[in-house]
Amino acid sequence: MKIKAVALDLDGTLINTEPYYFQLMSTVLKQELGYELTQEEYDKYFLGLTTLAGMENMTEVLHGSRDEGQALKLLGKVREIAPKISQRISPVLFDGAMELVSFLRERRIPFLLVTNARRAVIESRPQWYKMPELVGNDFSKLITFEDAKAAKPDPAPYIEAAKRLGVKPEEMLVVEDTDQGVEAGHQAGAIVARVHTESNGQENHHFTNLKQLVGHLRSELG
Repeated sequence: MKIKAVALDLDGTLINTEPYYFQLMSTVLKQELGYELTQEEYDKYFLGLTTLAGMENMTEVLHGSRDEGQALKLLGKVREIAPKISQRISPVLFDGAMELVSFLRERRIPFLLVTNARRAVIESRPQWYKMPELVGNDFSKLITFEDAKAAKPDPAPYIEAAKRLGVKPEEMLVVEDTDQGVEAGHQAGAIVARVHTESNGQENHHFTNLKQLVGHLRSELG
């Protein structure tokens, strides 16, 4: 694994935010549409996507066609109640997340966080998103879908990451947990490592967890 830089997904890869997002989407769909969202549906229609894309998926499930207007209204409700839900459910860093970040710093391998979340949301709640632990106060190490002008599974976020890191995409390791993220990294031309979730065959490397990934990097990079 010959790499010069690393791009790390945030939600579901470094921090376990999915229980929070599931509760948030479930609450909005129940309150607004009386619909009971299942975990299976959340994983299928929301995981790895922007909230708007997830809500557009749900309008198609409910009505047979995508309704951007209704999806935008649902997105507005998500933003309205998100602060309340976030007070009840806080994410934790996955085991190995800080070990991975520390390893990259020790080896002076530059890295960025690449997320489908909005920059304003993360910058308004940096402690909740574990920014101090991961990047300190350096928000230049964060790339959002807004910065890239497109969201995963579009490769634009990882193409932008390679540009900012000053490397060719094929010299960059992408660490992801979803099919959409893996596809984005793959289409960008990066080396892709998948953690936490089952392989879909597109990634170059598959690891059960971040600690396993760190062990592999140590053995590969010496």
